[in-house]
Amino acid sequence: MNFLSAFRVLAIVVALYAAVLVATTLALPIRVLTGSEAQRSGDWSIAVAGVRHIPHDLNETYEIDFQMTNHGSVPLAGDRKLIVYLLSENGKRYDASPEPSSPPFDVVIAPGKSVVTTRAFTLPANQNRVELVLTHQGFSLGWFMIGRSPFDGRTVVLLP
Repeated sequence: MNFLSAFRVLAIVVALYAAVLVATTLALPIRVLTGSEAQRSGDWSIAVAGVRHIPHDLNETYEIDFQMTNHGSVPLAGDRKLIVYLLSENGKRYDASPEPSSPPFDVVIAPGKSVVTTRAFTLPANQNRVELVLTHQGFSLGWFMIGRSPFDGRTVVLLP
């Protein structure tokens, strides 16, 4: 087999793999959690511990407390690639306001202990449906594994 035919076979295999990768990505459901249900990653978990809704004139602020827990027996840092944002009913994304006094998501947690951190989000008033989205930022080699992609791993918490 010459180089050109070997390249054609490789291109066909890569195209088939990419088609299966995209198809499985589109078929994966978005995980929806209740308000206080924890999302685990090994011995580390994160859950919504509280939500405060503060109306202003034209805007409203959602202050969300996250409880991060170490269920293991050794000190553990949280997920450094975790990002959270709010999604309005029309699909607009609202990122958290900077909170320098709140611990980051990758804070080191002692075994069997929990840490609470707060994020504040400002949205236009009178939103009928607001979703809290937990996802990962940045590139991962896991994207090339079938069933794992940049769109995989998104978790939504419906807020009251």
